[in-house]
Amino acid sequence: MITIIHGDSTDESRNYFFDFKKSFPNLTSFEGTGINKDDLNNLFQGENLFFEEKNASIENFLSKNKPSKSLDEIIEILNANSKTSNIILWEEKEIGKRMLDKFPKASIQTFKIPKLIFNFLDAIAPNNGQNLVKLFHDLLKNSPIEIIIYMITRQLRILIALKDKNQSIDEISKIMSWQRSRLENQASQFTSEKLINIYEKLYSIDSSQKTGKLNMPTADAIDIFLLNI
Repeated sequence: MITIIHGDSTDESRNYFFDFKKSFPNLTSFEGTGINKDDLNNLFQGENLFFEEKNASIENFLSKNKPSKSLDEIIEILNANSKTSNIILWEEKEIGKRMLDKFPKASIQTFKIPKLIFNFLDAIAPNNGQNLVKLFHDLLKNSPIEIIIYMITRQLRILIALKDKNQSIDEISKIMSWQRSRLENQASQFTSEKLINIYEKLYSIDSSQKTGKLNMPTADAIDIFLLNI
């Protein structure tokens, strides 16, 4: 059986991947950028004295390799051995339908960031605390608080970088022109000092909850944080 775990909710998919791997004995792990067909042929065709199944996990095979004859050959080997082995592919981003269709019998596990979170991030603005708290609690119904904190942090980093023309971060280079215009408008509602201040407050909350030093539930701390933006 082939299981493909992918999606833009990377932390969630990664945790599922680690838990899922525990179900299978004799699991051989590969990095997707370095794997070749000889590795897989040796695994699936080699002798195994202790386990009948020859299971494999491969990370970022589809997302880090460009379409090629070699890629198709490896996919063919994976499909050919899917009846007798458990093969798990984890991808750090969402994979397109055309590529997924190359695995017609695979189990596809997709982890997507809820669209609501983007409405929430767009709503980050001065004097909008009550609305932000409502959206935050709507998100909590289906999203881990760690992912929400990560997304707020990322948004603030982008806004800070857009205010300071001398800053350059990876996220800026990846956004589309229409996204940049929207984000610049959002950033214009803050001073640079205000953005840095709220970023530092969120960092303090995140660090404290990770080290067990937060003196209240994390959701309560985020409520207070949002009300004071």
